Amino acid sequence: SNWLGLPNPGHRAVAARIAQLPRYEGFPIGASVALDPGDDSAAALERLVEGMSRYADAGVDFFELNESCPNTGEDQRGFDTLGVRLEAIAQQFVRPSGKPTLVKVSVDVEQGALERLIPLLVELGYAGITIGNTSIRYEEHRAAIAPVERRAYTYFTRTFGGGISGEPLRASMLRLVESARTIAAGLSSQFHVIAVGGIARGEHLRQVLTAGAALAQWYTGYFERFARDGHRLYARVFSEWLHTGTAPNS
Repeated sequence: SNWLGLPNPGHRAVAARIAQLPRYEGFPIGASVALDPGDDSAAALERLVEGMSRYADAGVDFFELNESCPNTGEDQRGFDTLGVRLEAIAQQFVRPSGKPTLVKVSVDVEQGALERLIPLLVELGYAGITIGNTSIRYEEHRAAIAPVERRAYTYFTRTFGGGISGEPLRASMLRLVESARTIAAGLSSQFHVIAVGGIARGEHLRQVLTAGAALAQWYTGYFERFARDGHRLYARVFSEWLHTGTAPNS
């Protein structure tokens, strides 16, 4: 569970760190951003745009706008509110900066919402959509939790909340990625679908690319693999890929 939310020292400090990072050809740096919790929407939006501008000045190549975190306090179900916010960010930052900006949504997003959201993102000039961040549908995923861990799972989610990640999300994520790719295909060849949720092996990577994702992200799976494989994890994932089909081009 990501119940801790988004602890960080703030845009100014993070941008200063990013500015000091070494740069390598073919290795873009992205920034994941979200509204500050507890602020009124106008103040939060102003801070967000200011932060994105700081990151752009620090050399960030692309952005991911997190509209899926259950800890930021925004109204996830208010599509009209979301649309106004996305339009404001597009006008104030995305278009003027020219920086590719993705919008990350939860794996809990409904099919109907995707059918409304993706055309809006294309119209506003966003570069793509990331599907799907953590889930708060605890009971729906309970069957995927090991029986020995279900009591702890129930206690933790009821006590702390937050979104769950990892293996339980992969099936839902794959369905949504395939659906998003189908919706986007008739709108723009430059709009990309990024997959995240339950990716831990080369086989999983092949599944998301087959479903239509242009790229894949991982977090929970990364730490699980790093604990076992250490710095060899990418070589081993690539080896797994080789055993599930044709190797990637890059």
